[in-house]
Amino acid sequence: IPMACKTAACLCAILLVVTGLEVSVATLEGSDCKELEILPFATDDVVCGYKMVQVPASGGLSQADILSNPRLGAGWMNLDFDDSTWDMVSMPLGYKVDQCAMLSGSYSADPTYWAPNSAVFVRRKFYVDPDVYHRLQSIKIEYLVDDAMAGIYVNGEKQGSYPLRQQCSAAIDSVSVSKADIEVGDNVVAVYGIDKGAQTFMNIRVTVQICPEGSGSIEYCSRVHPQRCRRPCLDQDDMCQNYDCGSTESYAADITGDCLCEMKMGLHCAGPFQETDGCYPSQHTVALSSVKISCPTPRETCAPPQPPPKPTVPPLVCEQGGCYDTEGHVDYEVVGNSMSYHEARDNCAQKYSSSASLALPNDATVKSAHLYWSGSGTSAHTLTAKLNGVSISAQKSWTGGYQSYQFYGAMTDVTHLVSGSGQYTVANLFYDNSYYLCRGNAAYAAWVLIVVYEKASLPNARINFCYDNFRFTFPQGTYQSKVDCISRVGTCVSQAVTTVVTFESDAYKGEYFYLGQKYMGNNIFRGSTAPNLDIREFDVSYQVNTGISSLVYKLKSYYTNTIYGAAVEGLFMPVRIVKYTRTDCH
Repeated sequence: IPMACKTAACLCAILLVVTGLEVSVATLEGSDCKELEILPFATDDVVCGYKMVQVPASGGLSQADILSNPRLGAGWMNLDFDDSTWDMVSMPLGYKVDQCAMLSGSYSADPTYWAPNSAVFVRRKFYVDPDVYHRLQSIKIEYLVDDAMAGIYVNGEKQGSYPLRQQCSAAIDSVSVSKADIEVGDNVVAVYGIDKGAQTFMNIRVTVQICPEGSGSIEYCSRVHPQRCRRPCLDQDDMCQNYDCGSTESYAADITGDCLCEMKMGLHCAGPFQETDGCYPSQHTVALSSVKISCPTPRETCAPPQPPPKPTVPPLVCEQGGCYDTEGHVDYEVVGNSMSYHEARDNCAQKYSSSASLALPNDATVKSAHLYWSGSGTSAHTLTAKLNGVSISAQKSWTGGYQSYQFYGAMTDVTHLVSGSGQYTVANLFYDNSYYLCRGNAAYAAWVLIVVYEKASLPNARINFCYDNFRFTFPQGTYQSKVDCISRVGTCVSQAVTTVVTFESDAYKGEYFYLGQKYMGNNIFRGSTAPNLDIREFDVSYQVNTGISSLVYKLKSYYTNTIYGAAVEGLFMPVRIVKYTRTDCH
């Protein structure tokens, strides 16, 4: 099973699809050559082992603009291109493909998310054994794409031309590849698709034409080398385990170490073989050769999956659900950014990444760090991201919204990735920016990094970090949440602040905001940090020193006339942090 396989239904890429002794081989009319399938169309099952990267393609971007995106990298279509930072995915690719009439009933495989209004670049390596190369005549690449295939390459050489297919056209197009563009050993197919609509789709099939070796002995024989291939461990991409290729044994292995098997029915031996060569008379010929393995760290068996890291924040006597509390000589910082270019429909294009600078005092020690991100849509693909190039997955997630407007929130512990001051970049944060959400000024994605740190010279303080209030402030009304477990020492005066993070907050409409009974103002949350993101700090020393045990956050949304017509500020305020000093004043 290739590295990206996540279900048992995932098909490995094999040189020839074999089921028992039934071989998916088409004899070409008028010759003894056969058409063998390297990569099948994904129909009932997904096809694994592809590498993929997506870049924005909306906002009037030309192909030159798309191809110059720094995430893509020069020479992306070449065999020696380093695609280690690309995502390992499976075919088909798509979004809202159930709306495509051309696909009705043609497949049931779960597609990999391809965002609308973006360009997708896909690579897939395959291996041609030297013993087979001299019998290989050509390669044919068939594809079905919505909207268009913009480029097909084999080992860096562009192949054919590609008609524009829009609005789910049923046509399957193809290009032929000459043998001159195929290498002995490693090869790569690289394609480039582009979408400028509300749904996406891509499916690819690659076949090779293999011809007989020529005249020789007419004796049917079987040449068997019982080998074992390796496959990556499901929970450890850098580890592999051995496994048997199946009833056909192993013929070769592709670049990921997956078995490639070939069975030829009734093929004549190229010459007289002796028993010591492993060729024996048989009804069917199974021609096999040595296995090519490429695996990072081979091992016999996979280690058991490791549980997710436990929160590093120690529990206190008072604990509130959906919150982390810590006490000591501590303080915190919150930084973040947006993946949106604009808060409204004027520009719904997506950024691939965004960055923020974290500044901590000298000699400070990071106690905990959490990444929280939110965006439009509810796809499972929204629950993964990258922090400074390292892939992460959500440990906690939420969804919310109103009717067709649906959004998500996600959070994970990234303490192991945050060591101190510096620039932190979040990437691969996908969200739905389709027409409906864009037109409603509701397409967005943004993130914040919450870091709690310790330093001996800081006053003793308690930090209450709450994250679970993922509630949409629409329709108009009063929405409130609170932070509990506030306890100053006796009657000592505390210095107290609170930080509030809001997502999908807009400048063109307002809301009334209160902390406790104190009115803080109108339209405070207006995308002041970045489009659709606010990180706001307020002094709450007065509220805490009245002896409260809970700080209440209250927001009133209301109808108002805007440049886009009547609207209500619908936002999320999931993150609330309170820090107050707890020093003995006696």
